[in-house]
Amino acid sequence: MHMLIEDYHEKIRNTQMLRVNRDIQQFLNEEESGGKKQVKEIQTLEHTLAIQNRYQQQVIDSKKRVLKELKKVVRQKEKVNEEFEAKLKEMNFDYNIRKNVSQVILAKYLFQWIT
Repeated sequence: MHMLIEDYHEKIRNTQMLRVNRDIQQFLNEEESGGKKQVKEIQTLEHTLAIQNRYQQQVIDSKKRVLKELKKVVRQKEKVNEEFEAKLKEMNFDYNIRKNVSQVILAKYLFQWIT
């Protein structure tokens, strides 16, 4: 026991004589205490990393849901556009028929007027 106390006093004197900065003193003191602080820091960092991973996964899941909804909206808009295109083709066809009928009537009227 007496030797152990002398060893600790020797380490303290060496540490003080070296005039090392506070971080190195803290590190040396941690080595004597078994590195409990480092283990705690590692556990804290691992816990923080796990929380960040869960948060990022939630963000990714949220973005996937939004993307799925947007794709659904796009499909609905494409269907509406197809219906409008079909109506437009029908209206264009009706217009061309009326235009041709008008031209025939006009040609017939002009022919009668000339003769």
